Amino acid sequence: MLKFATFDSRLNIKRLPLAYSLGDLSSIREIFTPEPGDVGRTQLPILPPQVETLSRETSEFSGYLVEGSPALLVAIREFFASIISQHQARQQAAASPNVQAAGTMRQHYDETKRVCMNRIGTRLLNVIKQDRRLGLYNLYWLVISKYSVTILDQLIPAKKSQKSQMRIALQPIIMQTFQQAMQRVHSHLRKEDDGLRHYSQYIRDTLTTHLGATFNHEFSQAIIAGQIHLLAHHIGRQNVLECAQAVFCKENDMYAMTYDDFLKFYIGVRSYIDSRLRSDDAGFNEMVATIFRVPTQTVRQLPMEMLIFHPTIISLFAEEIKQLPSRTHKKSLFRTTSPHLGDEFGDEAWEFAVNDYLTFAKDLRRSEIIAFFRNRLVFGKNSQPPKSSATGRVSASAAVSSGIADTVSYRFDKGRIVNDLRGVTLIFLDLRGFTELSAGEITDEELKEHLYRFFDPVVNILNYFGGTIKNYAGDGILAAFHADSTHKNHALEAVRAAVEIYKFFVILQEEGRMPFQGMGIGIHSGLVEEAYFFFDQDTPGFNTVIGLAANLVGRLSSGKADKKKGLDSQEALSLLETLIASPNIDLSLVANIEGILRQTANAFRHRYEAAPSDHSTLQEHLSVKVVQGILNNQGIAISGVEQGTFERIRESVDLKEIESADRVYYAYFDNVLREQIVFIKAGDASFKGIDTGDQGKFPVWGVYLERDVPKSLL
Repeated sequence: MLKFATFDSRLNIKRLPLAYSLGDLSSIREIFTPEPGDVGRTQLPILPPQVETLSRETSEFSGYLVEGSPALLVAIREFFASIISQHQARQQAAASPNVQAAGTMRQHYDETKRVCMNRIGTRLLNVIKQDRRLGLYNLYWLVISKYSVTILDQLIPAKKSQKSQMRIALQPIIMQTFQQAMQRVHSHLRKEDDGLRHYSQYIRDTLTTHLGATFNHEFSQAIIAGQIHLLAHHIGRQNVLECAQAVFCKENDMYAMTYDDFLKFYIGVRSYIDSRLRSDDAGFNEMVATIFRVPTQTVRQLPMEMLIFHPTIISLFAEEIKQLPSRTHKKSLFRTTSPHLGDEFGDEAWEFAVNDYLTFAKDLRRSEIIAFFRNRLVFGKNSQPPKSSATGRVSASAAVSSGIADTVSYRFDKGRIVNDLRGVTLIFLDLRGFTELSAGEITDEELKEHLYRFFDPVVNILNYFGGTIKNYAGDGILAAFHADSTHKNHALEAVRAAVEIYKFFVILQEEGRMPFQGMGIGIHSGLVEEAYFFFDQDTPGFNTVIGLAANLVGRLSSGKADKKKGLDSQEALSLLETLIASPNIDLSLVANIEGILRQTANAFRHRYEAAPSDHSTLQEHLSVKVVQGILNNQGIAISGVEQGTFERIRESVDLKEIESADRVYYAYFDNVLREQIVFIKAGDASFKGIDTGDQGKFPVWGVYLERDVPKSLL
């Protein structure tokens, strides 16, 4: 939830823009804590980490793109319509009862309820099985809540007060139906889990595994059972009294207090807190500062609404509020004392009034948060592009051209929920000589310190340019870059990060503080999917990326030595003569290999001695080489395939094409790094076991600082 918070300069904290609660993470956790004593053990309600920059009318905001489910929407709509029809029929039955019509209506109600529960339940079951402690469960119930409020707006075309009263009348039926759907799903999962334990008695239940042992169910329960968030799309200062008037009605069994009584209590609380603040009461200010966990000097900056609906403040000062002078009593010549606020309720009724006010405050504070996140949902279409019939994968060009590769959406229908196929640029950094060092050349403690010394600043560099660490692998780091509001071109940002990392590595080498023999950095742009794996029953899922792009970037960092030429022709013939001259050699064995050695010598002579020397001369001076399809990367290598890193950079910056004696290279001046960056093609690599298309050829380009490339090569 922190991703939605903004910095409040008045309070000097990051918080959600809420009126009735502080909106920081601690207060949200407290609001959705089942019991007051459970605050320390309660997990913050979670929502999916992947959000998008969305727009509504003229404003932009971070939120979730949700693909609508027509079948689910229709089922909820028909069920709500049948509830409304039944409610209206009951009101009319008092004047003119119709038994036959009532029976038909009941059958229709039962059928629409059954269909609604089934559709909600089947999708909830799918959500639980696909949730990887990401918050899909909570997001699903937010979608149900948004559907519900929208449908009720459409089905109750009446005056505002009548609409609110109708919603309050329908809410218990809606709550019961949703809870029954949830209970059926949980029961179904328990039966499935019992079947799985036939294979192993140690298998934990699905709900705990996929949601987490400390998952906070209060958020979803508040969506199902809460009343206030069902009344309006937005909950704020402007409609609190309207919401109170709707819930404090005689039809609502949740409250004993009337709206007039609520208004008296509300005015009393407001006047009490206002007087304490205006008097600058040090004890009161310290108490409020402790409750809200803010400095005492910022208490006056807290909005009044936060204080008058905070349950702890109401509970602590209820007796003092009770002694406030009544504002509604009639003057009397014979009254010697002014009546108090509590006198208007009576001693017994006062306790009920306090409880009702606290219940309303709890629902109000929860509903405001629910409505805030519900309004971060935008329904739209984000269908996946067609997959290749040959590979079964979505092509990068189709995904990029459609814009889908840069958008994560959620589809609560049958099948896959999270469409998180992302167009990203990956970096894989591989240190050379790690195995030898870890085998005993230095102690484990020294090796760890060397890794810290290098990796800690590297993470800073990656983060600065928009990279996110996806995996550590002893001597390597996998990081992903994707487009956002700050970093528009993820391929270019990844190259900048790689250049800075390589410069840092060279500096450590020159200072004698880098025990590793070298380093290879591979960069590739392509499509990946997020994958989340469990560590235990409590920890949120560890996420990494999977896909062809993730495999390729690892290959691009490869530091295999140049393919050895083996013996040249003279060495092969010398070996043959040595074998013949050896006194202990079996001449029959020499006769068997003589033909092989002569063929080898001729092959070497044909392949290497006749090969042009200019290419090998150039390769000797470059850190990224491809020899006979084998990549040897001792620097920075980027992919040159369609929609790969080099092609994306060509589209985003003005590369200068320069012809040298034997090849073409490209260069541009990077305004961020203040360096001239050079791209030189290393060749076409072949990666065993990976079908890269184009007859297995994979174009590879090396990235260099111009000052590091010998002038003779340019």
